[in-house]
Amino acid sequence: MSQAQIRKDKLESGIQEAQTRESQILEMSQWMSEVGSLLQSRLDADILAGDIPKEYEVNICDICLNALFKNVELSYINFVAGAKKHAEGMRGQPAVGIM
Repeated sequence: MSQAQIRKDKLESGIQEAQTRESQILEMSQWMSEVGSLLQSRLDADILAGDIPKEYEVNICDICLNALFKNVELSYINFVAGAKKHAEGMRGQPAVGIM
């Protein structure tokens, strides 16, 4: 593999990572906006945390599920990336037929 190809692969990997980080930041920003709106609406309605004591349990479940889905998604992305690299590596090898 030439130096140019190695550099190209590193740059593509860096671009992919930057795009992933950008989407994560966007998701976090949207979540923060939603939480901010929710908190502001509760403040406007004069609702305190003590008025809804069990709500935190629901929020914890939501957070755990979101984290689980993110881990599954990242595992899938890593699996696909590994499969692509394996397939690219196999292209350069001669095919072996069944005898």
